Amino acid sequence: MGSTRETWQRLGTAIRQRRTDLDLGQAEVAQRAGISISTLSALERAKQDDYEDRTLARVEDALGWARGSVDAIKAGGKASLLDDAGRPTYRVEIPTGRVDVKAWVETYRQVDALPEEKLQVLNRLIAEAIAELDARKGE
Repeated sequence: MGSTRETWQRLGTAIRQRRTDLDLGQAEVAQRAGISISTLSALERAKQDDYEDRTLARVEDALGWARGSVDAIKAGGKASLLDDAGRPTYRVEIPTGRVDVKAWVETYRQVDALPEEKLQVLNRLIAEAIAELDARKGE
């Protein structure tokens, strides 16, 4: 993954947006992350392109993002949010119109979860699809 200015700007924008969505100031996020306000400000404004992995992981934690979210954002994807128990949520944007199987598979691969958790999600989706097909038969 390249670390171009654009990727860091994308990350900075996402950090700032998440912070404002949570109605948090820079000072509060910096404190939660255990980093300085100037470091957070530099991240949000893409003022540098070299941060320690530990710093980025702390920012993920402070914003309620699952691990790997920073890399996903820099690659053009989206952050995975954590629920109140600290588990990744499974908010997937469902394609409209014709189903793009490749997009679905790629989205599934990007979910930051244990294989067992992924299987639970797939089992649920399969059960829902079967129920939907059964309902259509009755129409």
